[in-house]
Amino acid sequence: MRAVSFVFAAIAFAGLTCVSAATSQLSEPSSPTILYPASADGFRQQFNAALQAYRDGKESDGNNLVERLSLPPTWFEQAFSPEQAAQITQRYQVIFPAYANSTENTLKDFADMPGSELQLTEITSTPDPGKVSYLQPNAYTLQRDVPLFRFRFAELLNRRETASWEYTYVYEDGAFRFIGGGAWPLWLWPQATYRENPNSRFLKPPAPIAGYPLAGQNGIGVPTCLQCKNPSYSEKARQAHVEGTVALRCVVGVDGRASMIEVVHGLGFGLDEKAIEALRNWQFKPALYDKGAPVAVTTSVEIHFRFLK
Repeated sequence: MRAVSFVFAAIAFAGLTCVSAATSQLSEPSSPTILYPASADGFRQQFNAALQAYRDGKESDGNNLVERLSLPPTWFEQAFSPEQAAQITQRYQVIFPAYANSTENTLKDFADMPGSELQLTEITSTPDPGKVSYLQPNAYTLQRDVPLFRFRFAELLNRRETASWEYTYVYEDGAFRFIGGGAWPLWLWPQATYRENPNSRFLKPPAPIAGYPLAGQNGIGVPTCLQCKNPSYSEKARQAHVEGTVALRCVVGVDGRASMIEVVHGLGFGLDEKAIEALRNWQFKPALYDKGAPVAVTTSVEIHFRFLK
């Protein structure tokens, strides 16, 4: 039976606290100092280097290694026509920060969790996108051959697998670079899948909803979750093996209930609606102000969807 795991912001497998998320911006990776082999072993070396940095308490080094998983805009210019390259670059600049933040948090969790292990396996089978109804295999035309690498991530706790997910990568400039979620590169996914908005960046602090101050600022506390039941997977997302994060903005009132819920970054496939449905039923301890008086606040909530065994 598959279930759903979720966490708030940068907190996983721990007490749940609603916090404003940090900004993650896409930038061109710097010139590589280490060249990893274009193989499964090279991919493991690249990820294990970031994981080891977090284990050594070198968070900045770990974050830099995760950022190196990005592709520069010039890559898309070489792979697609100018018009299509501009479209996909814009989409990538929305999606990669979410991927980077999720990857950073995942590696930090493994670094801090005794008995945990991250198992990385290359999937060599090549699925046919033409047989998947929700993909768009003919929407973009590649101008050159682009070998794809698909890897399965498995989370092991005390040698027992507790979760797994997949990402797709390309190999460029001596390192692997993220190019899509699940078994498919970005250009095969419909744009609506990601609720992409070039004027909105996933994981930036939310703007306050009119009349409701931001949690965690100017002497105001943050809501904490008291009863937060896991959201359920939509059948469409389950069949498509879609995983990722839905970011929401809402008001948590003095009664500890969420209202005025908005999707900041969605996944589509019915998961946005599942996240909203779950949040509406959660019970928070309200934020406190001054001498302990409860106050209604604007806050952000992130719900992570992953497949569990």
